[in-house]
Amino acid sequence: MLLHVSNSLKQLQEERIRQERIRQERIRQARGNLASVNRKQREAWDKFQNSIPS
Repeated sequence: MLLHVSNSLKQLQEERIRQERIRQERIRQARGNLASVNRKQREAWDKFQNSIPS
């Protein structure tokens, strides 16, 4: 019985660690996507600014 509880707790802990890794990976991907969007937006703004005759 105690061994079963110990194994169950270990499995829960492993699952929690796995879920945290997945969450961290999703955060990393979202930050990368945001950086890409920001860069494209900045490039578009620069292009727009340069197209205005001074």
